[in-house]
Amino acid sequence: MVKLKEKRALAEKETGYAYQSRQRSVLAKHELVDRIIDRSPKIVDKGEIEEQLRLLQEFVPEWISEKAALSGDVLCCIDTALSQSEIRQRLQGVE
Repeated sequence: MVKLKEKRALAEKETGYAYQSRQRSVLAKHELVDRIIDRSPKIVDKGEIEEQLRLLQEFVPEWISEKAALSGDVLCCIDTALSQSEIRQRLQGVE
């Protein structure tokens, strides 16, 4: 049991993901925000990113949600089975 926990902790450090499967990725919210900033140099305001994530959770809750980890971190759960076009369609329907 201990070795399994050690392997998971090591995998989390290497990938940044707390959990990943074919249909769902889970990572710490601060990691997600940092990745967005790293990949989008025009966006530097963490507050803006967090607000956009909140809106996505409100409008497309089946795609992205938050959960509390035992460590106290906030985890973002992303359904990777939904395509970008499906997500865009759902967001376009919101006005």
